[in-house]
Order: sequence, then C-alpha cells, then structure tokens
Amino acid sequence: MSLLILYGSETGTAQDVGESLRREALMRNLTVRLISMDEYDLHSLPNEKAALLVCSTTGQGEMPPNMRSFWRSMLRKSIPNDFLTNTHAAVLGLGDSSYQKFNFAGKRLFRRLEQLGARMLTQLGLADDQHEIGIDGALIPWKEAVWMRLYEEKIFENMKLEVDPTTVIPSKFILEPASISENLNFHEEDQEYRLLTAEENRRVTADDHFQDTRLVRFSVDDKDSHFFSYNPGDVLMVWPYNNDESMQIAIDALQYSDDLLDRPVHIRTNDRYLNPPPKWLVGDPTTLRSCLRRLLDLQTIPRRTFFEVFASLAVDEFEKRRLLELASPQGLDDLLAYANRVRRTTAETFRDFPVTSKSISPERLFDLLKTIRPRAFSIASSPVVQGNSIELLVAKVNSIVDLVIQHSC
Repeated sequence: MSLLILYGSETGTAQDVGESLRREALMRNLTVRLISMDEYDLHSLPNEKAALLVCSTTGQGEMPPNMRSFWRSMLRKSIPNDFLTNTHAAVLGLGDSSYQKFNFAGKRLFRRLEQLGARMLTQLGLADDQHEIGIDGALIPWKEAVWMRLYEEKIFENMKLEVDPTTVIPSKFILEPASISENLNFHEEDQEYRLLTAEENRRVTADDHFQDTRLVRFSVDDKDSHFFSYNPGDVLMVWPYNNDESMQIAIDALQYSDDLLDRPVHIRTNDRYLNPPPKWLVGDPTTLRSCLRRLLDLQTIPRRTFFEVFASLAVDEFEKRRLLELASPQGLDDLLAYANRVRRTTAETFRDFPVTSKSISPERLFDLLKTIRPRAFSIASSPVVQGNSIELLVAKVNSIVDLVIQHSC
C-alpha cells in the first residue's frame, strides 16, 4: 500500500506543497502517489490506508478548477456516512487571511471528510500567505503532526520517523537526447493558454507621479476570439518568463555551457504519477535554456524546502552545513534574514553557493526549482466596446516582455 497525496490547485501552490510532501514521504521510506483531485477516482478512496489532501481557495471561497469534479462527487447524497471509515486522512488548506472567506475550500473539504467517516490524522491545517514565512507557518507543524500520527498508528510498515535531510532521492525527470533534426512542437490539444500580441503599452499616470501605471492592450486573433470571450469581473492569467538578469546570474553560477543549454532533449518522467512539463510552454523536444526561461522560477524567494533539496545536493561541507541551517526549523530566523526580508531570489542563492551550484546536474534543477506560476490581472476593458482586444491596467513593478495569457473566470 502507498500513501496518497491529492492536490487541488489553481496557480500551482498546492501542487508545489504536494510535491514537497511526496519528497518527504520518499525520505521516510514510503511509497507515494501524487495526483490532482480531478484525476483521482473518488470510489477508490475507501481502499486507501491514508490520504493527504492539499487544496487552495479561489475566488469567493470556491474550489480550485482541478478539484471541482472531485468535490461534486463528494457531495452526492448517495454516498453513505460510513464511506471512509477505513481511511485515515488529513487536510491542509492554502489561503490568504486578507480575504473574507479565508481557506473556505479547505474547511468545507475537512468537514465533508468527517461526515463521511474518515479518521482524521490531525486538525485542519490553515496555511496563510500573510504569515511572516508564508504558508510554511502552518505547513511545518501540520506535516510534523501528520508524520507522527502515521508512525504511531503503524499505518505503513517500515516507515521511518526521523529522516536524514541530505538523503538523495531519484530525480523527477530524465533528460533524453533528441535529434537535432526534430522540430520543436509547442502544440497540445488541451492547451489552456494562447500567445497574444501587445499592441499598446501606454503609461497613464503623469511622468512625475511615483507610480508607473500602464494600460496594456492585447489584440486577439479571430480564430481565438471564442477562447478569449469574457464578462465583467473576469481576469487574465498571465504567464511570465524569467528576465535576462536572473537567467544570466543562474547560468553563471551553474556554469552550464551554451552547448548544454541549447542541446535538444525530451523530458521523461521518472514516476508514472508525475506529468512532464506542458509542451505548449517549453516544446518537445525542448532545451534546457527554454526551461530556464519559461518554466523554472529563478526569481521567487526560496523557501525552506528549496534549501533541503539544495543541501542534499551539496558537495562542499561548509556550504552543506550552511544550507542545512537554513533548512532547519531552528534556523527560521536565519532563513527570514537571508531570504525573505531582503527578497533574495533563487538565482541569487545559486550565486551564493558556487561550489554546490556548479555541481548540479540539469535533471536536478526540476527537483530544486518551483515552476513559474501565472499571475491574475483583472480585465479593464469592456467586451462590448473593445471587440477583439483585451485591456489590462497594471501598476508596473518589473517589466514582463514575453507573456502567455489564459482567460479565466
């Protein structure tokens, strides 16, 4: 039997948490499956020994898109109240306490599991983006309670309670050489995003005003007009790319050659429950440079889990000790001072640990770095007046040159 981890996510944070839990489970000698909720058959849940469910809250207390079918199935009146009496479960909600319906999705999911007789491993975890260390403020105590309960209940044989944080586990992906003659394929039938052309990027605040606010207008091709139909209150999901500065900092620290960066490769999964990166974003075959530009987030502030993985790859004893300090619960203040308060990026962190960085194989970057996540922007234009264009009113922080856009309600 294996531990089941289910996630419901919109922007990918719940999936990231699920992947970090998967890594910890492997380090504790557990077999583990990581699946999005809508890809899992609810009727199999009573046969699970234990399931960890991580879900975010979207909109006005709504379930995220990739768990809505799963949630509708859970609400069926035909499901008996003893449906999950043989299943242990734990729920972690991800939310933002500045919103009125804070973690509403997680709370509803927790109550429904209780109604169906699930044996809850611990109290509902309520992660908050507003916490000083973000979701780790609730995630760390929640998962420690879950691991302890799984161990005490002897739910899985041979489970280890204490783990070595430097344990190296198999990489998620394998990079297989591709033929140079193969054409890059960016097409997928179920592609949710489309490329748009920015036809205007005009400043609307006075030149001497402290805030540079822009009106950005995108043109929509006739063939995509149905895809980008929208109503008042809708948003565009904008997929940013890493900027040139972060790219150069990371590449200099990793010391990857141009030949390695531009060599065509196929990305293959090392776990049948993991999906490869989307073709529409990086292509197939792809290149490492394309993945560093479009997929792997070099500009996010590294979290504690980043330093755990980084420490497991360290080859220099001094750097390993420092990374373990930043990864440890006891080193929380040190982590805040090093990363959060100065907003240090993952690219800059590579630069600070040069010996370890230059020893990292390309495959390990996919274990170490988070995937770039889309940003939501409210649509400022009228679908009646603007026709085949969409306008955003954006306060500028950093320039985003390349954009991939998704329409979302």
